[in-house]
Amino acid sequence: MISTTWFMLLTVSLGQMQDEFHEDFRGDLHPGLNRFGPNMERAIHGDSGGLRIALPAERENLDAVGIETRFRVSGDFELTLAYELLDVKQPESGMGSGLKIWTKVDGGEFQAVTLGHMLSPQGENVFEAILATGDAPAERQFERKRVATTAKRGQLRLIRTGQELLFLAAENKAGDSQELLRTAVGAGDLTGLRFSAVTSGAKSA
Repeated sequence: MISTTWFMLLTVSLGQMQDEFHEDFRGDLHPGLNRFGPNMERAIHGDSGGLRIALPAERENLDAVGIETRFRVSGDFELTLAYELLDVKQPESGMGSGLKIWTKVDGGEFQAVTLGHMLSPQGENVFEAILATGDAPAERQFERKRVATTAKRGQLRLIRTGQELLFLAAENKAGDSQELLRTAVGAGDLTGLRFSAVTSGAKSA
C-alpha cells in the first residue's frame, strides 16, 4: 500500500499580485481539485489524518492514482507537498514505486516536470527530479537527478522564478530542503498538475 498524509500549499505570483492555494485534504476535496486514476473511488480515502491512497498489487490497471488541479498555474510559483509513505513494497520491475508530482509546461516544445520519492526495483529509496523535453517520445531528452534518503516522510517543493525551476526535497517534514536539480524551463502555464501514487507499470503494492 502506498499511503500518504498530504498537505499542499501553492503560492503563485502574478506581477504585483499573489494568490495562495492551501489544501490539507482532511475534509471535502477543494472544488479546484479532481481525483483521477483507475478505481479511484476505492483507492483514495480522506479522513481526519489527511488523504490516503492504497494501490493493491494485483490490480488490472496499473496507471497512477491521485489528485489533479482543475486550474492552471501561471508565472512564478512555489509549490509544497507534505507526505508520508506508510508502506511501499519493492517492485520487481519498472522505474519504481512511490509518490510523484507531475506537470507539463505549456508553450513551444514539450516539457514535463517530475518530482518524487521512489523505491526502485534495486531497493534504492530516493528523491528523484526529472525534466523531460522533446516533442517526439523516441527522441525525448531527460535531465535527471536522484538523491538517496532513508526517510519515509518529508516535503517535495517546486519553485519557479522567471524561467528557472528549482527542485527541492526535505526529509521528515521539519528538515532543511536540499536542492536536487536547478534547470531552465519555459515561462508557460503549468497544466495537468498531478500528485499521485505510482508503481510505474509494475504489479506492486
